Amino acid sequence: MDQTTPSPALQVERLSHAYGQVTALDAVELAVDRGELLTIVGPSGSGKTSLLRILAGFETPNRGGRLRIGGKDMLDLPPDRRPVATVFQHYALFPHLSVGENVEYGLRVRGVSRPQRRARAAEALEIMRLPGREARRIGQLSGGERQRVAFARALVTEPDILLLDEPMGALDEPLRRALEAEIRGLQRTLGTTVIQVTHGREEALAMSDRLVVLRAGRVEQDATPRTVFERPVTRFVAGFMGLTNQMTGRIVSAGNGQVSIETASGRFDGQWSGAAPARPGTHGFLAVHPEKLRLDPDGACSNQLEGRVVQAFYQGLGSRIELETEFGVFIAISGCNESLGGTINRFGWTAGDCVIGNLDAT
Repeated sequence: MDQTTPSPALQVERLSHAYGQVTALDAVELAVDRGELLTIVGPSGSGKTSLLRILAGFETPNRGGRLRIGGKDMLDLPPDRRPVATVFQHYALFPHLSVGENVEYGLRVRGVSRPQRRARAAEALEIMRLPGREARRIGQLSGGERQRVAFARALVTEPDILLLDEPMGALDEPLRRALEAEIRGLQRTLGTTVIQVTHGREEALAMSDRLVVLRAGRVEQDATPRTVFERPVTRFVAGFMGLTNQMTGRIVSAGNGQVSIETASGRFDGQWSGAAPARPGTHGFLAVHPEKLRLDPDGACSNQLEGRVVQAFYQGLGSRIELETEFGVFIAISGCNESLGGTINRFGWTAGDCVIGNLDAT
């Protein structure tokens, strides 16, 4: 009996690419399992769009590397011969074609007969909750409907991998959230392998099985959304994932996942988050989410600071409060809606609510 382990849906090995003297991708390594939804995030210029374009076949890496889909080499194949389909942020629909003709387009290029094209297009539109819209013109559709047509056009070709380039970026928030949940549910039902690029942190956390954080063309962290959000391995990832309240110091003790750092204002405790074991005597950073700060700390908050409130912004269910400290401005999200401007507040957080990592790995 054949016990061979099936190959991943996609494998990227030491993929490198540059635009002139600017490195876009630097020896990127990546493997995506079949049926997985992987999201690539990072700031502008981190290489995420370049990576997606190479996967789709729109660009060829000029500094080496390998790309395999289903175990087969892909770099020498043009886009129309790769088992992938791409959904773009701005849809890339043909305004002179009807909805049905847009959805059928990929099948027509592949030589599928007209009756089969129409039947499969109708099925794809049904899946995307646009039944009977084949005759409509693109200009008659809302933004959300156009995005559904773009997804139907991609799904109708039955790709091994669906590539999403900022798919929700042009939609307003309520529609974006609704479509996120719908696409995630559809992906799980169909078992399609999906790789998406997005700037939206909440979108990435809500939709993904795994997150890959890119920085300057390198993979900074590759883990589950919960791990990346709660245990960032570098100071960069911590800041990118919203742990904007940070301080630095010297690691003075470590054990059982608990670490302490010494600063000019005393000792602070947290959970170790570095990729390698903590080493006392080295420099580290502490980071904590704004939502974890308590403006009225009790005895459970082993970490406490004083800060002067410089600004407070009303946000409906609470306020975003900026506190000036000796480590810079700390931000707290509080349920308090009272005016706090200019007041001195003692605030804190527990050791379990913050992370400490290796400053040298930032």
